Amino acid sequence: MKSQKRTLEYLREDVKPFLDKLVVDVCMQKPDDPVIGLVQILLEKPHSETKPLTTEEIEELETLREEYSKLRNQSEEAESSELALSRPSPA
Repeated sequence: MKSQKRTLEYLREDVKPFLDKLVVDVCMQKPDDPVIGLVQILLEKPHSETKPLTTEEIEELETLREEYSKLRNQSEEAESSELALSRPSPA
């Protein structure tokens, strides 16, 4: 029971304010791509001055950003190809 109480307290006091601020930051910046914007915010502003991001966390976020960008580009290329194929050819 104490563990559950501590978990709820942690969520309420630490996690919720962090997520609230993160959502506000993303909304204020209005990035073209919210996922990339979110990762960028996390890289620029660690969630806590007392516990900055570790080197490993920074590397993971940068890897996530790169992988997401590749997937997004592949998706856009696939959509472009589908559009080109769906257009009737001039007769």
